[in-house]
Amino acid sequence: MVRAAVLACLLPPALWAQQLPRAPRPWRLLARVDAVAATHDALHAGVGVSLPAGSYLRTEFTAAVGGTRWRDGTRLGGRVDAAARFVIDPFAESPRAVHALGGISAVHDGREWQPRLMAGLGVEGRRHGPVRWSAEVVVGGGVRMGVVARRSRPNRR
Repeated sequence: MVRAAVLACLLPPALWAQQLPRAPRPWRLLARVDAVAATHDALHAGVGVSLPAGSYLRTEFTAAVGGTRWRDGTRLGGRVDAAARFVIDPFAESPRAVHALGGISAVHDGREWQPRLMAGLGVEGRRHGPVRWSAEVVVGGGVRMGVVARRSRPNRR
């Protein structure tokens, strides 16, 4: 009986101590604003997620909406992007780092959806609170210049 009581007292703490630590969420939120110079110029604001696909590669999914300028006025447009971002300095060893990105985009120009391939370059800055800011230039169906805010960990991009 004494053995059973001792075992009952020691077993729960021993099992609790063996729990694996919780891994941080692998995905990070992002927000962006882009000016698009194309056949129909546009200004888009969007949100998305960034998922690590290795030390140097991030997969990003973004949805954006905004105004598209036509001759007869401004129409509601937007886009959905899926991109891979190659980060040169994934461990944030320098204050700024360059990244390259490429992917596909489905763009709504105010009348119809159109598929686009995209490729671009960006520069990411220092961490301010939980966010790293970057500037990007992307080509594909026009030129897109954007500002992006991504949540990040202190020692990662």
